[in-house]
Amino acid sequence: MADDPAPYDHVRATDAAIPDGTYRVVGVTDGVTLLRVADASGNRVHDGRVFRVSRADYAGFPEAANPDGESVLRRWGLVGLAAALFLVSLSSDATSALGVSQSALRNAVVALVVADLVLRLR
Repeated sequence: MADDPAPYDHVRATDAAIPDGTYRVVGVTDGVTLLRVADASGNRVHDGRVFRVSRADYAGFPEAANPDGESVLRRWGLVGLAAALFLVSLSSDATSALGVSQSALRNAVVALVVADLVLRLR
């Protein structure tokens, strides 16, 4: 691990003075402040536990993946749903069978594309 921690870096603690798990750097003043974001098995936790470690101890922690990282489903889910709705909106038979208008489905497609862009840009 780099000796120069930065907020939002992720490390894994094993056999350390803090509980095993994945931690996000949330502070770098007077040591390194770590927020526990996953347990030892990699399951996401939301317990708000923070720990302060020295920079020397921090340097011994290996890098870890962000447990909130994008999965394939998360990355392409909204796009896939928008594409499916758009294809359905092209068929007047399909929209009448569903009881929705083509324009309503196309508006939903635009809303999904905008939501996807907002999520990607934040």
